[in-house]
Amino acid sequence: MPAQAWVTLVVGVVAAVGVIATWWQKNHADRRAEWWRRLSWAFDNALDEDPAKSSFGWLMVEHLGRSQLATKADDELLQKVAERWVNGDTDTSTMEESR
Repeated sequence: MPAQAWVTLVVGVVAAVGVIATWWQKNHADRRAEWWRRLSWAFDNALDEDPAKSSFGWLMVEHLGRSQLATKADDELLQKVAERWVNGDTDTSTMEESR
């Protein structure tokens, strides 16, 4: 096989790998964005005055927390929010003071 054919083959393979990597990254970012949108919706329901909505919202928060899209930092955040809510500490002024 002549050198020019090898170069063409290598360039084609590199381009294909680049396209696949870009597609994977965009797909993952889109899925994470959708996960955050759903988590926001779940928290809106979890913090609702209606007990049925609140119960359903917490169920969804728990479910989303087990998703493979949730990072370790997401897990820690969900744990802290849940702990504060269970303890009845919903005052956000203490969070501002700790910065």
